[in-house]
Amino acid sequence: MSPFHGGTHNGLVSRSLEREESNQVQLESPMSLKLSNLAVLATVTIATSIAAAGGGRSETPVDTQPGGIFCLADLNRDLAVDAADLGLLISLWGTGQPDFNGDGNTNGYEIGYLMSQWSSECHNFHSNVTISLDGNFLVVAGTGIPDHEYGNFPGECGNPNSVGNQNDTWMIPLEPEMTGSPAVDALVQMGPIGIMVNGVAFYNPFDGGGITAPDTICMDSCNAHPSPDARYHYHQYSPCIEPYTGGHSTLIGYAFDGIPVYGPWEEDGILAAEMDGKRTLDSCNGHYDEARGYHYHAVSYQLALERNLPDNGFPWSIGCFAAEPEASNFAGGGGGGGGGGGGGGGGGGGGGCPGCAANMIPPPVCNCVHNLPGFEYCCDQWDAACQQAAAQFCGG
Repeated sequence: MSPFHGGTHNGLVSRSLEREESNQVQLESPMSLKLSNLAVLATVTIATSIAAAGGGRSETPVDTQPGGIFCLADLNRDLAVDAADLGLLISLWGTGQPDFNGDGNTNGYEIGYLMSQWSSECHNFHSNVTISLDGNFLVVAGTGIPDHEYGNFPGECGNPNSVGNQNDTWMIPLEPEMTGSPAVDALVQMGPIGIMVNGVAFYNPFDGGGITAPDTICMDSCNAHPSPDARYHYHQYSPCIEPYTGGHSTLIGYAFDGIPVYGPWEEDGILAAEMDGKRTLDSCNGHYDEARGYHYHAVSYQLALERNLPDNGFPWSIGCFAAEPEASNFAGGGGGGGGGGGGGGGGGGGGGCPGCAANMIPPPVCNCVHNLPGFEYCCDQWDAACQQAAAQFCGG
């Protein structure tokens, strides 16, 4: 399959009428060629011309996905615009592909456009993250420690956990495989379900105690906190990742299915969660537009309250995977607890125990204690006796 294949949305099984209608729009429109959300050269044609020197189907290229991976002039997809791309363009001279301005020719305009992108950094990740390509995957490596200021952990919010190096390596699909029945339920999977452009993981809405984290658990000023395995993480949108400068929010991360995640705004003064009709967010917190293809939006609990969003903005990050997530990311792929997380929300207890969650009791300790005879109540109401039992019998 060509790395620029654009048919991934055609296999999407609709979760809602809006998504089904959105698919129909994609199938009917030439913009449907840009449905591979990471491989954002967005046309089959450039890849075809690279492989066959102008043979095969011809279409007019469209612009890259705003803020996404690859530049339009990055013809060989190595995340840089350099001499290799210039040589490739010269070898395709007169073939009509690539055709950056849609005039049917490959000529001086394409040379000028390529030079305008010369030495461009063709990705949106921050400098504290290392990225590389491995087949059909973008490999994202980093410490998991943010490049913005974070809370004084342990201690802040009563959280006993610290922030530590996770030695992460994540695999992000370059060609999302859209599905209505992913192998992983994002609302059940604990631990990381995606990665932000600053290398910090984001989780689903729930703390390890089975309660919603953004509206229940104390966070630092960047809407994040560490879990018992020292993983700093978000459950919601953080304004500290990328500044908002107006219009549609910038790209802030990727879910493990390869679908990009944007901030909360659809346009000036309007949240994506406030859109209706075909732009209504589906149950995954995603929708389609012609500039970005299918993408998710994240929102913060505080902003949701201010705008009076239904359910206070739940699920805040994503509600489900719209494409098949890469399984290795849930099997220790992140290192340092990257697969399972160890608490999901920064120290909450396991098994849906609000008492443990409110007191930042790690899930293994919580489960051990409330299974002791006479301590079943500790799941709902953690007290000094529960803490003493944890220290004596459960290593807590």
